[in-house]
Amino acid sequence: MKTVLGIITDNNKILIGKLKKEQLEAFGGIEYVFPGGKIEDGETSTNAVIREIKEESGLDTVIVEKIGERVHPKTLKEIEYFHCKRISGVETTASSENNDIDTLVWVDIKELPTYMPTLFPKVKEYLEGLIPSEDRIIKV
Repeated sequence: MKTVLGIITDNNKILIGKLKKEQLEAFGGIEYVFPGGKIEDGETSTNAVIREIKEESGLDTVIVEKIGERVHPKTLKEIEYFHCKRISGVETTASSENNDIDTLVWVDIKELPTYMPTLFPKVKEYLEGLIPSEDRIIKV
């Protein structure tokens, strides 16, 4: 079953979630994730990512574009990555539908590899393109 992830940007920052401790093993030991989840029966991947973002973060978003897809090297899940923008809402993990994320954090795009060492290279390259040219040096 495919998983969709929303890479939500706002002013050169990206919303990531710190997993609940009890979810670390299921996520291959990865501590920080993008909001997202499984596509439900009969649901499109675009509808799924918007729904999952709302459930896990409380935000209403729109899809900018699909960035890519891969089989994750640690979780072995088939994942589709979408660039999304917040249109309204305040981030919260209080939803009863949120089973995975403990806290949400806005991080600078350049700092993302610090939180996500297995960041999909296609996503990293895409995000580098969003940074103004004078600020494009990403810390590793």
